[in-house]
Amino acid sequence: MSLSLCIRCGAPKARPSSVCSRCGLDPRLRPIDLAKSIYLSTDRLDLGHAPGDWGTRLSMLKKELEAGRDVPYDEDELNRIIRLNATARRVPLRAVWAVVLRFFFPGLLLIAVLWGLVFLLRLLR
Repeated sequence: MSLSLCIRCGAPKARPSSVCSRCGLDPRLRPIDLAKSIYLSTDRLDLGHAPGDWGTRLSMLKKELEAGRDVPYDEDELNRIIRLNATARRVPLRAVWAVVLRFFFPGLLLIAVLWGLVFLLRLLR
């Protein structure tokens, strides 16, 4: 289960890119806000940089944000997250579809050939 915190009020969210239901902050509007939202989420675990018990640390940071205090961010980590997001956005959609088709095309072709053979054998009966 993914957990993310709003960077303004500390409210829990389902995804880092979600609009906060409490304060209305949309982190997608600014790259730094999105990076901070990813930083304050368990999705960051997928990036391989979440030492120790990150869930407990998020609970402490949630209390800090709810109290209206600023939380510390690792600037190097924020810059790394921004770079990763920028790299992912530069991948053209047609390249993604090309990989998907390259992966599924052989299986789809096999199914079509088998279906054609079954159809042909039924006609020859």
